[in-house]
Amino acid sequence: YFYHLPQAEREERSELLLHMSKAPKDEAQLIGLLALHDGYFRWCFDEMDGGDHDLQYLAILCAERAGADEFLEEVLLDCEVADVLKIETLRMLYERNEEADVGLVLCHIYRRIRIQPIRIGRKKKKRFVCGYAKIASKFVVINDAYAGKLRRATEAFYKTMEEKNCLDLVNNDDVAACVIFLLSGLKELGSDANAIARAFDADVNAVQKILAVITDSNEEKRNEID
Repeated sequence: YFYHLPQAEREERSELLLHMSKAPKDEAQLIGLLALHDGYFRWCFDEMDGGDHDLQYLAILCAERAGADEFLEEVLLDCEVADVLKIETLRMLYERNEEADVGLVLCHIYRRIRIQPIRIGRKKKKRFVCGYAKIASKFVVINDAYAGKLRRATEAFYKTMEEKNCLDLVNNDDVAACVIFLLSGLKELGSDANAIARAFDADVNAVQKILAVITDSNEEKRNEID
């Protein structure tokens, strides 16, 4: 339980968390240990005038950077935490690209999520991992079977773009996420590539260029088999 903090102390805590979110990893981890010990992360969710989602998101961001996984697990299981914040927490865990097993309460229903890393090369790896994380964190919670589909689609997508020397066409996370969704076979957003690109805030032209490369590559492979 936290009493209502004076405004000056509230601002001081918020400024520390803001600094931590931008500090180098080593410094962030050191500050994070102190913040966790002093209850800063829990304060963001438990203060009497709570409900500030921006402050709660900042706490999640800092806790992830600090490696405070026990706190993150508490957030994922807390039925009073907004679902959108839990999805963001899950996205951050997917971005680590490490195997993990976490519990999640979403829409008051308990789920067990197994996070599996994608296996791709080093060039432009972060864009693909971040794109995969954006999709997986939103759709694996709907259906466990989507986990394998999304992972395989991401790895095949990367392999094709690497073979065609076209990795630079994947110019941001949103474009990567959009193409991964289209290649995975998920139907929740329909099948219109342009409409889906807009839904992901992805550059429609970039998405179409990538799809053209993938189509040409598939045609070449079919011709080789014939």
